[in-house]
Amino acid sequence: MSFNGLAAAITAVKSQKLLSAPAKLPDGCAKMQYRMSGETSWSNSIPAAAKAGNYTVEYRYAGDKNHKTSAVFRIKASIARAKITITAQDKT
Repeated sequence: MSFNGLAAAITAVKSQKLLSAPAKLPDGCAKMQYRMSGETSWSNSIPAAAKAGNYTVEYRYAGDKNHKTSAVFRIKASIARAKITITAQDKT
């Protein structure tokens, strides 16, 4: 079985950013699981981060009674530092 996995998109959610977009699963597949690289537990929620930096998100198709759990796939995501602009009120 093969599927397209994740699209690399960063979406603002309050002060955090989602580190991937939901995958489009093939027909009959129940759910995806996600985790940040280096973590040991899987979650059904897409990981989010608030700090600027580079991240690796791991994902897989969670098996059920009719399907095996897929291999682990990885996608890189990054959050850039915000640019700060200072404007003086009295420019003279």
